[in-house]
Amino acid sequence: LEELTVGRTDSQQRIFENSQYLWQELLKLNREDRDKLAQFVSQHCYLVVVSTPDLSSAYRTFAVMNARGLDLSPTDILKANIIGEMDPTIRSEYTGKWEGIEEELGRDNFGDLFGHIRMVYMKNKARGALNKEFRDGVLALVNKGRMNFVDEVLTPYADAYKAVIHANYEGTEDADKVNLYLKHLGRLDNSDWIPPSMAFFRRNEGDTSALIQFVRDLERLAYSMFITRKNIIQGIERDEELFRDNSPLQLSDEEKEEFLQALKGPIYSLTRVRKPLLMRLDGLLAGAGAEYDHPVISIEHVLPQTPDESSEWIRLFTEEEREEWTHRLANLVLLDCQKNSRAQNFDFARKKREYFQRDGVSPFSITTKVISESEWTPAVLERRQCDLVSRLKEEWHLG
Repeated sequence: LEELTVGRTDSQQRIFENSQYLWQELLKLNREDRDKLAQFVSQHCYLVVVSTPDLSSAYRTFAVMNARGLDLSPTDILKANIIGEMDPTIRSEYTGKWEGIEEELGRDNFGDLFGHIRMVYMKNKARGALNKEFRDGVLALVNKGRMNFVDEVLTPYADAYKAVIHANYEGTEDADKVNLYLKHLGRLDNSDWIPPSMAFFRRNEGDTSALIQFVRDLERLAYSMFITRKNIIQGIERDEELFRDNSPLQLSDEEKEEFLQALKGPIYSLTRVRKPLLMRLDGLLAGAGAEYDHPVISIEHVLPQTPDESSEWIRLFTEEEREEWTHRLANLVLLDCQKNSRAQNFDFARKKREYFQRDGVSPFSITTKVISESEWTPAVLERRQCDLVSRLKEEWHLG
């Protein structure tokens, strides 16, 4: 069944799934009940056709007649408003353009696109319903500027959005550098970085050199946003020089120091950033070409969070040392399996042998470096912490 749905649009996928569901439900009925159902459908069910005198009325009717079935999405209502206000001679053409973008992105991503466009125009977080804010904050400006929304806003921002979320920017031979940074950004569990990326990509399409510099600096800022918040979009729209020291894309010396101190601290407690940060760091250690397509990626502590009183960990680390090191970068590794509560308290040699590697190797460089250590002591952690933080400090120009 999965092969039959590959490459289909969201609408085709839903039709296929619904037909399969109905077929399975019919198979549960005996012959007598199926005959009764067929008789009921043929004699007591009717198809009601609602017609309107013109397309404007049709779009208005569409926007309000939806008391049953799948609720209209905000973009469905916006489509009725935007396309319905166009000249009747071009409505069909622009309906096709609109639906083509929606099918290519998928229903969910298409809805997200409108939220990001709203952010680009309004430059603040949503406070109300998307429909109202979009009409007041986006369409009002589009109409005032006598712009064609589909051609001059939706289409170019959709192109930028696709390049950004799929990391498939196409340009010169350096396009792969742009896409590498986009992949790093894509691992973050928030989308705050997407609207400024769309805005910059739209304004600088084809300038690969500027795009590389932008996504590199944006990645650094995105990882530091748990410390500082800035409005980059305003700077983009004012055509500011984003790469000068005091632009909203850059970090001040004080912010760099704050970021650096956070990287040196208990990173594991920063639940939203710890895994992408470790994967980013692993990519630096592995070099170009590192891939992270494992179905499961988990974080494990080398020094356990709660070691057994009889374990070697109690002998090797004082309580103060365990408090200092347990959640810091140096003590964390990546595994391509689910955590094993029984194995977490193994001593170091057994943990390396039975838990940190499969068939003698680990797919992660950050874990392989731990496997190569002969012991795990505060001195080893001190050396490893210095090396790992230095890698990030150099990559993100923090000092």
